[in-house]
Amino acid sequence: MRQVAPGVDARDEVERLEAELTLRELGRACAAAPADAPPAEARYRDGCRLAAEGRHAEALEALLEAARQDKRLGAGKVREAMVQVFYALGARDPLSDRYRAELARTIY
Repeated sequence: MRQVAPGVDARDEVERLEAELTLRELGRACAAAPADAPPAEARYRDGCRLAAEGRHAEALEALLEAARQDKRLGAGKVREAMVQVFYALGARDPLSDRYRAELARTIY
């Protein structure tokens, strides 16, 4: 059993773990989806699979590219997946800050 590190708020750790579980579910769902998807959807699926593997930086880049290719997809499923990655990384992670700003510029 893994212990919560000293100084870490237990709620933050619960959010992180819930996000990791959600990302694994997204990764499984995307892996099971038909292979003949439009380019933006394919990038979204790649991003979800990468996030499920814990490859967060690569996942965020793939998800952001999907949002750039399809703004509607970006404002919906991509944004939701990226938010889960942000939770998995932690609210104070520099990668979260960078990609949160990039996503906002892309979809708004």
